[in-house]
Amino acid sequence: MKWLNDTPAAEKATEVNAALKEAAGKALQQDVIDRSLQNIVFTVDPLAGTFTKLLQDGVDAGTTKQADINGIFDLTTLNTVTGQKTSAAGLGKD
Repeated sequence: MKWLNDTPAAEKATEVNAALKEAAGKALQQDVIDRSLQNIVFTVDPLAGTFTKLLQDGVDAGTTKQADINGIFDLTTLNTVTGQKTSAAGLGKD
């Protein structure tokens, strides 16, 4: 995680694109990977507060069924290891 956030953009783009090429068989165009990485912040936070809307968006789009997502997070170990208070947003344990 530290490497992803601390590495200069050009080096990160090269490494990420190489991994994409290996995994998918094709790399992204340089301008696409550069723009993409400008808008990403890598974090261990699962952003639990977004999951209710993500589920509803999927239901509205017809790509998923309504589901009970209560209890899907247990962030107690994460919070112990990081010493931070990452919220489960009411969807499990903080």
